[in-house]
Amino acid sequence: IWGSHSEATLKMRIQQTGNFRELLSVIGKFDTTVKKKLENNPSNAKYVHHDVQNEIINVMAEMIRKQLRDEIKDAEHFAILVDESKDISKKEQISVIVRYLNTESERVVEEFLHFTPADGLDADSLFASIKQTLSRCGIDLNCCVGQCYDGAAVMSGCNNGVQELFRREVPQAVYIHCHAHRLNLVLVDFVHNVDAAAEFFKTLQTLYKF
Repeated sequence: IWGSHSEATLKMRIQQTGNFRELLSVIGKFDTTVKKKLENNPSNAKYVHHDVQNEIINVMAEMIRKQLRDEIKDAEHFAILVDESKDISKKEQISVIVRYLNTESERVVEEFLHFTPADGLDADSLFASIKQTLSRCGIDLNCCVGQCYDGAAVMSGCNNGVQELFRREVPQAVYIHCHAHRLNLVLVDFVHNVDAAAEFFKTLQTLYKF
């Protein structure tokens, strides 16, 4: 049974050519032009190389950024939400989200803007990364009226935290402690005071370390 399963898995992996090529194959079933290019073009002119894929992704990303930039410009003001997270290579990434009023739909929306590798985890480096991200996306920093982070001192510190550095340049950008992080702190504290739950997560953490 194991041998058959492994063989079937191997065949499936061989047949798969990646999301981009698989998607083109599906589109080719309904679009004769795409099908013709995939089947009849020379192997060096099918435009499925990973460099081409990355270029297409970058073009689409820039189109989305332009749309967000135009919407924020129409809204005149926006707020930012920033958090750090490690990617699969253990590199710290800064995620930047913008919150603003979409004047067309008359709804407050939150849109992911960009992932930026963190050059450093001190307040100056993080603030510089945020400014760089907004500048790259063509968003005016001075139109920001709110900033939302977790409760870590490097982000929320009232003397030298990111929020204070931000307010020195943009005084109207009020800092708000992220409500999701606050809820998480409450739940963690609550769990630690329930013996059964505390024991469960202690065991789970021990298994994870093992």
